Amino acid sequence: MCSATFYAVVPHVRICAGAAGNCRPYRDPTKRRGKRKPLPAYLPRIEVIHELPDHELSCACGCRKHSIGEEISEQLEIVPMQIRVIKHVRKVYACRGCETALVTAEKPVQLIEKSMASSSVLAMLLTTKYVDGL
Repeated sequence: MCSATFYAVVPHVRICAGAAGNCRPYRDPTKRRGKRKPLPAYLPRIEVIHELPDHELSCACGCRKHSIGEEISEQLEIVPMQIRVIKHVRKVYACRGCETALVTAEKPVQLIEKSMASSSVLAMLLTTKYVDGL
């Protein structure tokens, strides 16, 4: 079997560009995913801290869970003639005694899951599109 036929049958082995020294391994093209840009730093921020209820802070072993971190997400909120960012801080708790399970405070319900737009932004968009006709 000649090398051209072999590479046509098994294309993932290598690709050659003429001379034998220019061979490189074949890689499938990777699709780049877009990364979300952060909300501008100049917008005012309101920090909302979501804590666990007291009955969830006690562990099964009898110890009290302590905060070990935070999960932070931001939403854009539009109040008529005012734009601001609501920063949701969800506390993460764990028990120092048994170190088994992590517990995170509940996230508030959103109209569109994992969206940066709050309900006020969506209401403003729908109003300007369908009511105002812009």
